[in-house]
Amino acid sequence: MKDKRWSPRFREKYGMKKRAVTILLHNEDGDILAVSRKNDFNDFGLPGGRVEPGETDEEAIIREVKEETGLSIFEVRPYFEREDEEYICNTFIGNYIGEITTTEKGKVIWTDWKTIQAGSFGEYNKNLEKHFNETLKFSQDDVVMNVETGEAFKIAHLADHGPDEMGY
Repeated sequence: MKDKRWSPRFREKYGMKKRAVTILLHNEDGDILAVSRKNDFNDFGLPGGRVEPGETDEEAIIREVKEETGLSIFEVRPYFEREDEEYICNTFIGNYIGEITTTEKGKVIWTDWKTIQAGSFGEYNKNLEKHFNETLKFSQDDVVMNVETGEAFKIAHLADHGPDEMGY
């Protein structure tokens, strides 16, 4: 049975904001995974989208990344959140496995901060880059530390490895 707590009618009645999710994924070269808008192949942003009724933010970002890029993501953790009049947007960080393949309209590329900041969500992505530069530190062996929480984790670049090789 579908959870109706987050239906558009319920949100409107109780003044709740819609939720959206994105993910910040880096490859071994430090490039950022980006997807274009479906109606403008030159307007890039982070993979993501709306959270569906009854879906958690984590479920939504896993679904959106699979739909938009063909990649599977894991070790997903919330990283950055902002809200405006209509939406609360939660950006995750995590790891990925697989090859980029999608049947959705749009382009998927590895790019830089400048490209995603030139897109429709440029201001959000400028704030995200600022937060990223202030909070995450990379070491030579791909261990990332969140300087706010002290949490450290290994970034696994699994695009060239199968699930069996990595124990998944």
